[in-house]
Amino acid sequence: AQAFAASYRLVPLEKSPGQTAACLVCPYPPGIPVLVPGEEITEQCAAQIRRYLDQNMEVHGLQKKENIFFIPVVS
Repeated sequence: AQAFAASYRLVPLEKSPGQTAACLVCPYPPGIPVLVPGEEITEQCAAQIRRYLDQNMEVHGLQKKENIFFIPVVS
């Protein structure tokens, strides 16, 4: 709950391992979260999210700017 209400900053997905997620990250379909607020982002999790994106899946919780995907992390 603290992470969900905390201030956050955006970091590129590739630089996110070791950071704490500030929001839900869900590939859709199926809509099952791969990250929840407060969870540490691991190398494996970041790689799995990248695979979803490479398969043209919609991933809720990420922000895209200039062809770079960013993830909100606790600041």
